[in-house]
Amino acid sequence: MSSKSLQVDDSTRDSGPYDTRESNYETAYQLDKTEEDEDEEEGEESGKSHGLLFAFLAMVVVGLGNKVFQKLGTRPMYNYPFLLSLLSTFVYIPLSFAYIIPMIIWGNQITPEQRSIKQWDFFVMGALDGIAGLMQSFCSTYILSGSLLILLQQSAIPISMLISAICLNAKYQKLQYMGASVVMAGLIVVLLPSMLGDSDQGGSSTLLWGGVLILSCVPMCLSSVYKEKALGAMEIDVVYLNGWIAVWQMVVTVAFVIPAAYASKLTLDDIPDNVWDGLKCYIGDNSISKYHESCPPSSAGDDCSDSCGDSILFVNFYFIFNLGYNILIILILKYGSANILWLAMTVMVPLGNCAFALEFVPGHKPLDAYNFIGLALILGGLLVYRFGNALLKAWQESSLSAQDAQVHGIAAKSFSKSFAESFIDGAPRSRSNSAFSAKRSFHHSFHGACAIEGVQPLQDQEQQSRRRTNSLLNQDERLRDPEWGTS
Repeated sequence: MSSKSLQVDDSTRDSGPYDTRESNYETAYQLDKTEEDEDEEEGEESGKSHGLLFAFLAMVVVGLGNKVFQKLGTRPMYNYPFLLSLLSTFVYIPLSFAYIIPMIIWGNQITPEQRSIKQWDFFVMGALDGIAGLMQSFCSTYILSGSLLILLQQSAIPISMLISAICLNAKYQKLQYMGASVVMAGLIVVLLPSMLGDSDQGGSSTLLWGGVLILSCVPMCLSSVYKEKALGAMEIDVVYLNGWIAVWQMVVTVAFVIPAAYASKLTLDDIPDNVWDGLKCYIGDNSISKYHESCPPSSAGDDCSDSCGDSILFVNFYFIFNLGYNILIILILKYGSANILWLAMTVMVPLGNCAFALEFVPGHKPLDAYNFIGLALILGGLLVYRFGNALLKAWQESSLSAQDAQVHGIAAKSFSKSFAESFIDGAPRSRSNSAFSAKRSFHHSFHGACAIEGVQPLQDQEQQSRRRTNSLLNQDERLRDPEWGTS
């Protein structure tokens, strides 16, 4: 049999040549695969959207509980702000090292590179956090209005902008400067009654501690900046980092016992008894009973007798909400979008402010005109600062899409869809452009607003840059090619 007889002539087959049939099979398979991939992507997007919605709602509820009980915990512990600051730091040391020690022995999450970080770096971070924590502990105690306390914490925005611009050479956009300026105007409005000597608003005492609260954001923001400088782009286990920070924060807080005694109107010899009485107050046992008025007093700075009955409930609820708050922050930054976090934090401001006006909340006070005006300004400034650029970009994209729809008959992209994309995509970035440093600065401290603002991403910079570049390219393509976008 000749080799020629072994050859197969497929050019006259009824089913067509082999290569054409295989090509058709491959094309059909690719089409089926594409449809499956699209369905899978749509399912993943839907699942991610529902997950982010749940994370947002959980963050609002837990964050609001954290803000409310942060203040409520200081009411029965009014005579013991120093101890409260110690407790809020100490509680995280055993919790952190219960994870750190087994992970070092049996796990691999804490790498030798992470363990090689110098203790000096942990000390500097802990020292700055400890100073800020002690300042804010006293402020949370002696600023009697919970609504005012929440609004004053937003001073972290202009302070973090200034420190980041100086230390990290951070650049901001015009809308962010505008938003920060509006926030500052709102802060002046809410402090105006105290500046005018209104005794119902705490007068000079509230003005003093309000100033201390604003200044406390300086060391906290410096701590966030130092984390970025010292750790660079290193991915570090957050619990390991904050465990060692808590140790040094505890040490530094104890070292500041003398200024703490002065702020509490105590002598240095009174501190041991004050700490012991504070521990008894924490479990509900009163020690100070020589004053006519029970704590907290009606006027900030006045002496009062212990009223520790709710201490164990309010303080422990604060610890629980604070722990959940920090866990949610880390999870949202790791698996979601930073904008979800900023939106939740923005929503917490009016909710927390109004919560302290509800009659069933201990120490409630009605909101006055200054509070409403200040809240409107601060909330408006927060929205412009955090979402102004994203809203502007979404409006530009939807406008371009509407023009394309009219000219070429294609589906227009809505403003809401363009804006919503910033909440689903994009990795959180800090001002030094480290994807990891954002997670580092959300930690156990008695406060958190300053740290959170110190590393706020500039609206997910990389994603916004890509979207802006794509819009410009599409616009240029449309100008050069009149048939662009047609099928």
